[in-house]
Amino acid sequence: MAGCLSCREKGNVSPENVKRWTEKVSYVLQSSTARNRFKSFLTEFKEGQLLVEFWEMCDRFLIKARERHQDTHKWKKENLELEAW
Repeated sequence: MAGCLSCREKGNVSPENVKRWTEKVSYVLQSSTARNRFKSFLTEFKEGQLLVEFWEMCDRFLIKARERHQDTHKWKKENLELEAW
């Protein structure tokens, strides 16, 4: 990612953000700015845009799965507390 962002292309993006984005793809997915710039970069490659869209779908799926797991965990805990009474 750092290679695709020359100094003039960075605009108002801090060097710290660029460095963070190069550490993990998940950091890129968490930032709409990074995600959009990465999409633009990948359009130069065959199927690149589809790859980013796939990552985004996976990220949304994982967020929903974590939320469901937390809800299920809370529900189980509440039921155990009720059974203890």
